[in-house]
Amino acid sequence: MRHQTQLIIESAVIGAVLLGIVLGGSISISGLQSSFSGQNNPNVIPSHYNLMNLALFYNQTLTQISQNSFKNASAAIQAASFQNYPSYIAGIADQANGELASINYSLTTAYFDLNESNYYITTGLYTNASQSLLVGCSAIRSANSTFSQFQGPITNSLGQAGVQVSLYSIGGNELKSSIITFSNQCNSYSQTLGQSSTILKISSSQVQILTGGLLQVSGTLLRNGTGVPSQNISFYANSTYFGNINSKSGGSFSTTFDIPYLYGSTAAIWATVKQNSTSQVFGALSNTLYLKLLYNQTIIVVGDPPTVYPTFSFTVQGHVLTKSGSPLINVPVRITSFNSNFTSNTDSSGLFTQTLTVPADATDGIHYIYASFAPSGTYGPSQNFTSIEVARIPLEFSVNPFLFAFSGTTTSVSGKLSSNGSAVSNAIVTIETPWGNYHTLSNAEGSYNVKIPIPLFSLVTSGSITVIASPEQPYIASNSLTKSMGVFNSIAIGVPLLLAVFGIYEIRNLDLLPKRKAKGKKIVESKDDSRKQALETEISEISTALFKRKANPKIITPYIEALSLASRKFGIEFTKSTTIQETIELVKSDNKGEGSALFAKIALTAEDYLYGREKSKVEIQLDEQRIAEALSDLKKLWS
Repeated sequence: MRHQTQLIIESAVIGAVLLGIVLGGSISISGLQSSFSGQNNPNVIPSHYNLMNLALFYNQTLTQISQNSFKNASAAIQAASFQNYPSYIAGIADQANGELASINYSLTTAYFDLNESNYYITTGLYTNASQSLLVGCSAIRSANSTFSQFQGPITNSLGQAGVQVSLYSIGGNELKSSIITFSNQCNSYSQTLGQSSTILKISSSQVQILTGGLLQVSGTLLRNGTGVPSQNISFYANSTYFGNINSKSGGSFSTTFDIPYLYGSTAAIWATVKQNSTSQVFGALSNTLYLKLLYNQTIIVVGDPPTVYPTFSFTVQGHVLTKSGSPLINVPVRITSFNSNFTSNTDSSGLFTQTLTVPADATDGIHYIYASFAPSGTYGPSQNFTSIEVARIPLEFSVNPFLFAFSGTTTSVSGKLSSNGSAVSNAIVTIETPWGNYHTLSNAEGSYNVKIPIPLFSLVTSGSITVIASPEQPYIASNSLTKSMGVFNSIAIGVPLLLAVFGIYEIRNLDLLPKRKAKGKKIVESKDDSRKQALETEISEISTALFKRKANPKIITPYIEALSLASRKFGIEFTKSTTIQETIELVKSDNKGEGSALFAKIALTAEDYLYGREKSKVEIQLDEQRIAEALSDLKKLWS
């Protein structure tokens, strides 16, 4: 009876002690600061585009041009260059805007020159009238040709891309009527000038000519059917004067000229003769020769810039030349770099120069820079490209984690960041632990220190922590490192030990313990811990190798965590030589259930990021979201 009473009292005392431990652990956990809670990434916001607005913009611009509201149309076209279009339609939209700008410029020229020609006709200044008329008529033909391009191939391409092209048919019809009106004016003024008694005719055996090349031209100057000698005849190409010659006996002339560098699809050649009262010659305008301009003989030579860091600038230089090596002077060149366009012009030696800046989010590796010659408002056909290599300075950092800690206490993870021998300050340091993620910033010396509270009831006794450092400077690469750690769980170890001691004590008090000596037990060191340590070391080396290739913690780190989960659950040994496809097969051979499918999804997303095509920022954000969700589901299955 005495033993039973003593057993009841002692059991009550030990139960009270255990209850105190449990309550104390709950209070310590509830008192943790909220700053230690993990942070979640926001959902990716998808981009939306309204292609109807693009069609309405074209309708408004076409209407403005047809109503001779050229300034408003020009302002609208310039503002359109700042619009954000989907990547699949950006090139077509840029080309369409260029065609509209060309039409607007041509009709502006036609409007003023035709009015000027009409004024000169009414005042009897036929030579001036002829020159203005030729410029105006040439501009009308150019506008009509470009408008046909806009209505045909450009509109077809826009329609295939999803733009409601029918919405700008009204503006298109109004502009077509305006061009016809201008053409009728041109024909009317030409008939009026053709009725003068002085006739100037030119001809050439050539039908095409290189820009800046040689032109052979001949002709006659007649007054009332009789040749007029010793008259100065001036020649123009697309309104640009390029030479003159005097008529010989009989009014004939023949010579060879170097035409200027022209940047249209056609060279319109004409001649004029001034009014001469002594020779009784009225001012006259010749017929027009239309020659096809050739640009496929031009050459663009571009130099290769050196390796560049993100946010740093570099210079692209090159020459635009004819096939014979003659420089093309003051010609427009478009430079395309990192999905942005820049316009430059060549100097007197045909050299163009453009300073560009590498975006902060540019990925490491080779990026191509394109240079295109623009002879008629649309860029091409002559083009060339160069490339630059974008690289980041490696980030070096140390990690001093706890090797062993007690549950229910707070421990520290510290270290130092440096790059190229200098401390890296204001870098975001993320500590990923089995109990959540913790964040801090490195100080001016590059040092960081994070306090990690270990829950009292943590079931983790061994595992790893991952430290990820993301520098503020875009030109420094991110890096990560994984370290092993151990946790002494006071409850998981202390409570069973107390119960065991209590049980032995009670057995002895009840005289239930056998009266014999207990044999000494030899403690056998388990090989499991050393095996886990080796597996974690391999995972750490794989993590370091992957982050050297591409530093995106939101994609690489989930893959490393998935490897660590598989390694701990199935004892699989992954090494740096194991390919991602091989890791998938190793996990499949050990687990045929849902976990292997989740692991494969994580691994394939990482493989696509590391070795696949370069993706846009939105695509990478979607991959980060998908891989995070897959890892969360995998932890629920395997943890």
